[in-house]
Amino acid sequence: MFIFKGQVHDAVIDNMQRGMDNYDVDAKHAGVTDTWNVVQSDFKCCGVNNFTDWKVTNFSVSHDDSVPDSCCVHESKDCGKGFFDKINPTEKINEDGCFDKLEKFIIDNIELVGGIIIALLLIQVTYCYV
Repeated sequence: MFIFKGQVHDAVIDNMQRGMDNYDVDAKHAGVTDTWNVVQSDFKCCGVNNFTDWKVTNFSVSHDDSVPDSCCVHESKDCGKGFFDKINPTEKINEDGCFDKLEKFIIDNIELVGGIIIALLLIQVTYCYV
């Protein structure tokens, strides 16, 4: 069981980092962009491990060393623009990464998550026999 936990942990981090590379790339990846914006806004986080994850992404490079506005403590248009060039920038953004916060949310709500999965499975099984 613990072997699989490590594999899942690594796979989720890898997928999150790949998602960051597709952030705001084009309309085809709008779902990735929207998902990152929701996660960062709702969980008050930035990046996978921390805000510095954005420094090496296509988004930051093509947007003048910026982080997404959803990283900002007080989100507003262009609040993340030029972030890595600013003095004392961490006062304006959420520094913590999203992976740990997302993992904690899932663990804290495991009964709810499990219940939803069981309900979905029951619905699928029911429709298979109708």
